[in-house]
Amino acid sequence: MARPVHPPPFEDVDAGLAGAIRADLERVGKPTGAHDLLIAGQAMRNKLTLITANLSEFARIKALAWADWGKP
Repeated sequence: MARPVHPPPFEDVDAGLAGAIRADLERVGKPTGAHDLLIAGQAMRNKLTLITANLSEFARIKALAWADWGKP
């Protein structure tokens, strides 16, 4: 049986990381959406691997650990 997931609270440092990611991506001409930036910032602060099927957005973020769960 699956256990409940308890995401960590969103903190100011997460927003700061999201802003830094946004600046980096805009500098290379590959901006991404605000929600994805916030998710990435929170995952990075907590040293979490982001589970996603949205590789087109998250794979561009160099310091982000991610795993592709989009393919069976």
